[in-house]
Amino acid sequence: MPPLDPATATRAEFNNNYINELPTIVPSDAHPQWKRLFNANTALFKALAEDPAMAENNTQTFNTPAAKKNGQYFA
Repeated sequence: MPPLDPATATRAEFNNNYINELPTIVPSDAHPQWKRLFNANTALFKALAEDPAMAENNTQTFNTPAAKKNGQYFA
């Protein structure tokens, strides 16, 4: 899949792309504790990205400043 263009792709597209790629970057021989923390952080990112408070922002392009400042900030 080609990289997403931040000028045209929405935040939701970037988030979904990131969330879908996360399982593919976990080494099969990773330490179990690292995997547990990685999975916990992945779940947190997904929960923040899909929170209803982000709905308006998720429809904007990734480069557009957030339309609604809601106190949820993540990279």
